[in-house]
Amino acid sequence: PDNNIFIKPCEVSFTEQCLPITKSVFLEDEISVGTNKQSISKILRSNAEVKINECKVISNKVVVKGELLVAILYCPVQSMRPVLLEHVHGFSQIIDSDKISDSCVCSASGTVVSFELHPKTSLDGEVKSVNFESKVNIDLYLEKDTECKVLTDAFSGTCKSDIEFSSIEAVKVKILSAKKALSLQTEVLLRYMICGVKQQ
Repeated sequence: PDNNIFIKPCEVSFTEQCLPITKSVFLEDEISVGTNKQSISKILRSNAEVKINECKVISNKVVVKGELLVAILYCPVQSMRPVLLEHVHGFSQIIDSDKISDSCVCSASGTVVSFELHPKTSLDGEVKSVNFESKVNIDLYLEKDTECKVLTDAFSGTCKSDIEFSSIEAVKVKILSAKKALSLQTEVLLRYMICGVKQQ
């Protein structure tokens, strides 16, 4: 004790949630309509969504695996009946940060920031494929159990004491496993409900 001041510390366990980490990923690919389908005359509508399949901590880094789900609705040549073209583009990213440790439990979500289509015309003048470029943001959420010391009481046998107490809240929650956390996320499914239109 210093100057006959005695203190009573206490270990407090709580769950620490780190600020989200965001990483931008640029994806591109070529989508073919297939040899048994007519070429593209006009693109009516397109959409892209991100689905995260796996998120795990390995050697103080986070490995995120997911898919970009692409849907393109187009009119083929010599037909007024739209055709739905779907494509799945897989990706894998390693995210490194000083906030990440092997004791962390992580989950992730993805957002499409930009998505562009570029029809590709062949030498015979037909459009049988489309190139896409997309920017995707991956948001990483980390939490871990930690401990800290707090002062619960103090007194002195020789000095006058004027002690003020303040309440603090330390919550320890059950951290979900990365696999279970991902299973609880709402999976994004591309389904176009177009009246009178069926995929050919």
